Amino acid sequence: LARWDDRLHLFVRWRRERSAVQATVANPSTVVGGTILEKFAKFTQIQSGVVLDIGCAAGEIARYFDFDEYWGVDPMPLANGNKRILKGIGENLPFNGGTFDHIILSQVLDHCADPQQLFAEVVRVARPGAKVHAMQYVIDGDRRELGYLLARVKRALGIQVKVHSWETKPRLLTEHEVLRLIGSTSALECRCWNNQLLESQILLTAHVR
Repeated sequence: LARWDDRLHLFVRWRRERSAVQATVANPSTVVGGTILEKFAKFTQIQSGVVLDIGCAAGEIARYFDFDEYWGVDPMPLANGNKRILKGIGENLPFNGGTFDHIILSQVLDHCADPQQLFAEVVRVARPGAKVHAMQYVIDGDRRELGYLLARVKRALGIQVKVHSWETKPRLLTEHEVLRLIGSTSALECRCWNNQLLESQILLTAHVR
């Protein structure tokens, strides 16, 4: 939890910097990863149902899915006036049990303070047979930890350094660790995963038993 607190101020900076960039371009989807989100949407094959997007930011991913109803949750939501995007965290979802057909976790597992509690809440709010779709950045070796160390040294020396998204994460996950997190939740069964579609990303779909 202390590591999560340490990274929180960097996450706030990164979110503000990204929002400022989005406001200056003609096509925001190119900034927030339109191509990535399109590929993720195609992988999930969501075409209907009630969808929950955990860690939704501004809810930009919703434009790439077909659904009957969309809800988003984020500790720092960016969508002004959208009553279907609520302030909250994945470990304590503000919804009744058995509500959703699809639950989206896009770059969430490495930001949450308690992944096990997150999955417990996911299972609680999911309907029987619901699908959990995750897209997660994964590391290979210690490259990102080294980059974080170099950035921290530069800041200590007074050098201005742009915040990178990986610096905002309390943990850096390998592909094996992501699959193990899913597998450790008895109510979830991972039926489909892909590590070839997007570089440095793992995409997976798990079914709620």
